[in-house]
Amino acid sequence: MKKGCTILFLILVSITYGQHSTLIKNINIRAQGLKHDLNKTNDSLLIESDELIYKIDIFNDDFEKSYAVKDNKASIALKDIPVGRFITEVEINNKLIIITLIRHKVYEELIPIKTPEPAVVQTEKLPELNQRYGKEDIVSAPKKPVKFYWIERQINKGPGSSKYMRIGDKEIVDKMIIQHKIDKKSITGKNNVLTVWEVYDARAFIRYKKQNSNYANTKDKKVTCFNSVPIYASGT
Repeated sequence: MKKGCTILFLILVSITYGQHSTLIKNINIRAQGLKHDLNKTNDSLLIESDELIYKIDIFNDDFEKSYAVKDNKASIALKDIPVGRFITEVEINNKLIIITLIRHKVYEELIPIKTPEPAVVQTEKLPELNQRYGKEDIVSAPKKPVKFYWIERQINKGPGSSKYMRIGDKEIVDKMIIQHKIDKKSITGKNNVLTVWEVYDARAFIRYKKQNSNYANTKDKKVTCFNSVPIYASGT
């Protein structure tokens, strides 16, 4: 009997550590229309929604990969995702749903998986924004290596308004600022608001943001995951 229990225990251990991935599902009410799971072998991420899925981003401080979907279903192979904990951001019809993906060491190989060199967003060119967009919009210059940016865009049309939030890199920020400048010249977009913050630690920032609804106005010097003074603020 004891021998049988030992064998059962070893089987359970193999199953646990043999898994390639773990998915922590989003149970928020905003994510109820999104089906998200792993396949039977835990090496692919399966996403399905009644609404159109535009894009899926998988990233952490050292890695980032983006998948254009434009469909109601998506199957993302995870073989190229290194070991670690990742934020999975699903963009659906003007809203973002955050899922946590954990990639484990491959048990069968029993060797460490080499992770890529940190993909650091270049920050030395950011001061050029002063020349490109005008000094009145740039509130502060970078003080630390910036991993990502937190972007909030508010579209104001007549009596109604809508707000979009996302994490992006320098390229996305540049495009959104240019588009915002164009929109501000139109009648329908003149009241739009665009604000961009530097993010130094994406995982810590997402966690802090969930726990502090007034995160953008924090004066706590202990908060080091992002700069509470926006690098770009226009339309306020």
